[in-house]
Amino acid sequence: MIKKQLIISLIILEQRALLGRIPQDHPKRQMIEEERKKYEAGYRGQKSVKYFLDLLPDDEYYIFHDLRLQNNSKYFQMDAVLLITAAILILEVKNFSGHLYFDKSHQVIRTLNDRRTCFSNPIAQVKLQAQQLNNWLKNNKLPVLPIESVVIFSNSSAIIEADDSYE
Repeated sequence: MIKKQLIISLIILEQRALLGRIPQDHPKRQMIEEERKKYEAGYRGQKSVKYFLDLLPDDEYYIFHDLRLQNNSKYFQMDAVLLITAAILILEVKNFSGHLYFDKSHQVIRTLNDRRTCFSNPIAQVKLQAQQLNNWLKNNKLPVLPIESVVIFSNSSAIIEADDSYE
């Protein structure tokens, strides 16, 4: 059962509105367009995963899309959280295209159109989210359940490769 729906983020709506109002030659237009594309790609990735989550039986799962929680004075966000009787599953969705290489120093290097870009490691990101969720449960005096986490690459054109020594 979906407890928190996936909706388009306010950031995307704000960026679309801003791009509709600023001149084509504005010095920050390209930066805003690139940010919008990044957020919209993430949203499309989450929507593609949502399709499969919607197929789960309603009586066995609680699904929270784009869940943002506050732990003490800091916030953390998870793309999707599945709550079942005995465990919690965190899904981190990446809609990357191109060739993705996980190197031994735990960087993710993407090559796309002969351009290399370095990204933070989504595996480390989802592990941190699991720690933050565990702390949030404890701080809110809720039952602490086993937490599993997974990274989903939703773009079928992505080629994923890892260094032989990658753990």
